[in-house]
Amino acid sequence: MAIPNDELLASARTRLRETAGSIATLLAEDLETYPERELQRRFVEAEGADKLSDQQLAALRKSAKELGKSFAEQVGERLTDEAPWLALAQPGAPLPEDRKTLRGVSAVWSVVSAIDAEVEKLAASAGLPADQRAPAGYSPPARFISRLHLPTLVENYFREVMELRKLGDIVAVEDAEGRRRNRAERWGAAE
Repeated sequence: MAIPNDELLASARTRLRETAGSIATLLAEDLETYPERELQRRFVEAEGADKLSDQQLAALRKSAKELGKSFAEQVGERLTDEAPWLALAQPGAPLPEDRKTLRGVSAVWSVVSAIDAEVEKLAASAGLPADQRAPAGYSPPARFISRLHLPTLVENYFREVMELRKLGDIVAVEDAEGRRRNRAERWGAAE
């Protein structure tokens, strides 16, 4: 006996939510330490950074830790909502060419990359240079974090998005056929 498509659709949504939850957990954990890592990188690379006193440096590190903790909590909360994750599963939603990174998932990436403006403010307040890398800003981790691997999770996410789109199309066709049958029956019954 075949499983009805609406059950398959519900199951696919559940898998996507689970994958999204794992991604959100991984990102929140990584983003908690990102401001301090990024400011350390800039401090070590900047020739003029020697001008910072030990007290200024300690205050910068403290601010970076506080920013990371606060932002990680915000990201964790905002990415538990399924709406940004389901945006690409909608019929007609443009899919990114590169499906190996979250940068193409604008509804998710806009939440994650918001930290860059705050890191830039902290860097500027300490006289550290702007981020000169290309692309600048937060870069999703390729390493394992708490036994989770973001590249693998992102591949799973896109696979689940494609499955949801396919199942959504099938359910839409079945619904349209059902409505046509109902209208045909009503027509035949009307006398």
